[in-house]
Amino acid sequence: MRRAAGFTLLEVIISLTITSLIAVMAYGALRLGARATQRGEEKKDEDQRTRALLSLVRRQLKSAYAYPLTDQGDSFVYFFGDRESLTFISSASWPDAGGFEKIAYGLREDNGDKELWIRASSPVLPADLLEDREGIFVEETMALAGIEEISWEYLWRLGNNTEWRSQWIGSDERTLPAAVRLTWRARASGALGSWEMVVPIMARGQPGLAPGGVGGGRLRERLPRFGGDSPMRTPGQ
Repeated sequence: MRRAAGFTLLEVIISLTITSLIAVMAYGALRLGARATQRGEEKKDEDQRTRALLSLVRRQLKSAYAYPLTDQGDSFVYFFGDRESLTFISSASWPDAGGFEKIAYGLREDNGDKELWIRASSPVLPADLLEDREGIFVEETMALAGIEEISWEYLWRLGNNTEWRSQWIGSDERTLPAAVRLTWRARASGALGSWEMVVPIMARGQPGLAPGGVGGGRLRERLPRFGGDSPMRTPGQ
């Protein structure tokens, strides 16, 4: 007598087990691929954003202007920087404001992480600069996040002699540096990397300003302050 065609219970269990394993492996591979694609898109967006902001920094530095000021009979150029912060006057202003704009780069901490912020203020008035006030239009933008270390340096040049300096005091130098170098180490997409950018300054000096100075005491007063959660001012505030 022939046995009826079909599968035994053991065969069904083995088949279901194999099918389940194949399904789990396929789901894991798809999930892994989706995560890799998402990380790739996030890194691409992060890289594009970083390039755009660094392009803005380069454009602002290239358009640095030797803005002359007079304080108590002493004339100097508005350009002050140290290793972690920098403020100067740029000729690349907002179309709706016109004139020049004051640019400041500084660090801000967010839950222990350092960030590089850009503050643009316009229009630029001598009285505002001397009193360390902002213009009517103020905008702050986060340029770089996850910073481990950052350093601004300024190229001094006299004839064939050059030297990279860790600070630049416009009230002493009476001119702009020949170039600015930015180096930093930061975490991008979970990985720690190092970068460097050197930007030549197109405008070198302002006629009528001779070396000599009102002293380095002005340096700390003129450097930007990016403290805590200070609100961003907008026109009319």
